[in-house]
Amino acid sequence: MGPLGPRPGPRGRCPGVVDDAWYAGLGSAQRHLGVLVLTNLSQTPAVLDVTLWSPEGPVDAVGGEGLVVEAGSTRTVRLSDLAAGEDVLGVHVARRRGAVAVAALDTSTGSAQGSELVSPMASPSRRVVLAGLVGRGTRTLSVLNPGETTARARVEVLGPDGTFAPEGLDEVRVRPGSVTRVSLPGSVGDGPAALRVVSDEPVVASASVASDGDLSVLEDVGDWTGGALVPVGGAVGEPDLLLTAPGDAGRTVVVEGRGPDLARRDRAEVSVPAGSTVRVDLGRVLDLDGVSSVLVRSDGGVVGTAQYTAGGRQASLALQAAPVDVLTPRVRPAP
Repeated sequence: MGPLGPRPGPRGRCPGVVDDAWYAGLGSAQRHLGVLVLTNLSQTPAVLDVTLWSPEGPVDAVGGEGLVVEAGSTRTVRLSDLAAGEDVLGVHVARRRGAVAVAALDTSTGSAQGSELVSPMASPSRRVVLAGLVGRGTRTLSVLNPGETTARARVEVLGPDGTFAPEGLDEVRVRPGSVTRVSLPGSVGDGPAALRVVSDEPVVASASVASDGDLSVLEDVGDWTGGALVPVGGAVGEPDLLLTAPGDAGRTVVVEGRGPDLARRDRAEVSVPAGSTVRVDLGRVLDLDGVSSVLVRSDGGVVGTAQYTAGGRQASLALQAAPVDVLTPRVRPAP
């Protein structure tokens, strides 16, 4: 995303209720600041604990235990209020009670300026897929190891021609209870691609790309089953889809152009070979006349993003299933 202000496209989604929210690559420094957005969706106060790690090890998060979010309200917590001066942090938000949605705003005021709304990982994993890598610039990978044993991870690139191991990323070591940030070499390529982090210990990972004063974040939100909704037209323009099949089997994704009334206007099928990433120009595969959104249907096994560009700026929207269940208050008839 570009500097704060007008944006080329949407970069966010309604977060769901979580028990645990994990992040790698946030910060609490003057030029790199992370803000947690905590929303209590219940009718009683919610309580959460925030744990932090730096490259040197665990960080004492002052006031991080027993954070209270009042019923039906949203609370923002600057990481600098918990532990100031850390340029890179791993973060864990754990719910004690209440129905809470968690998101993070990652803001940079350095050479790359802008803010990204980042979705959390639900738990550390030995296999993390970060979708939506495009373009060159300053590219970094952050890996959090919250465990008690050194993690040894390798990084793979899933590009248009398949999967390969870029030079210099065959083993990334992350000490116990710490977060590590490494630069991505030019051998990664300029995309479209996804990064796969394979570790012998459960880890949390994210990546960032800073170019021409712009900042974007790659996150692991997993695959989806059902339909993911992508806005098109008007101020947001026509995005490209970056679709990756990280498994051993190719996948087929259906894209449907929908009008303002959600009636289907056009339909196409897109094949995604195993271990690779494809870029889909929606204006080429669909007739977008009268279309205000595109429904991307998947049976699973695919991760992806919608990439919006305008004036050299870029924003991405991770593809996730449109919600079909909504948390609502319990309503009873009056006595």
